[in-house]
Amino acid sequence: MKYRLKFSKNGSASYISHLDLMRTFQRAFSRAGIALKRSEGFNPHPLLFIALPLSVGQESVCELLDFETLYPLDAPAAIDALSFALPDGIEALRITAAGAKFAKIKWISVIGTFFYDNTPPENILARLREYFAAEKLIIRKKTKRGEGNFDIQGAYRDLRFSTDGVSVTLSARVSAQNPTMNPALFIDALASSDGLLPDAARFIRTDLFDELLAPFN
Repeated sequence: MKYRLKFSKNGSASYISHLDLMRTFQRAFSRAGIALKRSEGFNPHPLLFIALPLSVGQESVCELLDFETLYPLDAPAAIDALSFALPDGIEALRITAAGAKFAKIKWISVIGTFFYDNTPPENILARLREYFAAEKLIIRKKTKRGEGNFDIQGAYRDLRFSTDGVSVTLSARVSAQNPTMNPALFIDALASSDGLLPDAARFIRTDLFDELLAPFN
């Protein structure tokens, strides 16, 4: 049986690496009494697949994990059991039948919070909007072939800035795949600006979408 788990990853759990997160879920499923199907071959392992691994330090309320079980699940009971087995900061939200392949995810909604120690946030909004309205924003990005130039314009849409008087909030949809736009690249783009680089920043994923901007679940 193939299922899809939606989960959140927040707080101190945001510093768990992808590899350690996979191990965490393997232990959690075992403690929850959920019998996972395993791969075949000389080194069998539980069939767990996480969509779009999250960067260390970033948070999310919309992570997806596909898994296969040996027997049908009672979804509400499985959620309760996983919630008890998972560490603080990781919460099992929903279990459904596995749907469309993760390759169909095209856009991710993200919220970023920028903190400035010596500049009132309201004084920086107009400058941020103007900076990101540039025709091109070239940064250096690591790829499988090494480092190269990457124009982040076109890899995000619906970019907005606002402030609550304490910090600056960025909201946008970023390209999930082909190309991949890590929201941390917004910070990289500000590295060469004149006084716009925040003293601290954090990002959280909020929603996933397909190419037509339909919600992906």
